[in-house]
Amino acid sequence: MSKHTDEFRRLVTVGTEAFHGKEYDKAEQSFLKALHIGKPFADVYYMMGIIFYHKGDLKKACGYLEEAVAINPGYTEAATNLALVYNELGNYRDARRVYDTMAKTSSPVREGELEPYLKSKVANMYADIGDVFRSCGHHILAVEEYRRALGFCPQYLDIRNKLAQSLRDLGRHEDAITAFREILGANANFHGARVNLGVTLYATGRHAEAAAEWREVLRRDYANKSARMYLRMIHENLPGEGGTTLEAEEKKD
Repeated sequence: MSKHTDEFRRLVTVGTEAFHGKEYDKAEQSFLKALHIGKPFADVYYMMGIIFYHKGDLKKACGYLEEAVAINPGYTEAATNLALVYNELGNYRDARRVYDTMAKTSSPVREGELEPYLKSKVANMYADIGDVFRSCGHHILAVEEYRRALGFCPQYLDIRNKLAQSLRDLGRHEDAITAFREILGANANFHGARVNLGVTLYATGRHAEAAAEWREVLRRDYANKSARMYLRMIHENLPGEGGTTLEAEEKKD
């Protein structure tokens, strides 16, 4: 074993210990010396990428993470963090490329082996891209990204709520209503989803059903401003279709 190899391993060991202890400056110095020896090691590039991410230097973080993935294309954690950095840099095309590569290389068996926090990271990154598409009015693309996110974390009801809203924005009202009801089946106190369900029912002309959903929100969350606003709107614009007025209900209480 050469002196260079011994020194490389020593520097990597010192740097790794410092990295896990969050002594990032010390870790950086050790890793830079190790890299100067010239031995490619994906873990070192990965940790350097994380160090510069924590320092707020996203371009350097991106460069190091790209090196880690180039050395080891199957390095899921490095690829996940690279996609995260691409997103933060606004480089959505490359982020999408990384996501797609991960999806293609993850068979159903391998996907089940992913750690929960990695699934969470990937799901949230897909959702972030969905948010970008939705904010620009590209609802079909938004729906695709939200579905990708839910493929990793189907239990994320906030992402399911965004999917349902995008379906409504596409005019797919019945699909949106089904999606909102699925959310409420999992969590009856997800008031945002119930308010949105009411809005969707109202858009299809089912005014009494919409009002019933908004009243249910107020029953569970008396101060909910959105539900109150929509109920007042329906009573003012469509008297008689929304049941008793808020004032009448409050007097009964």
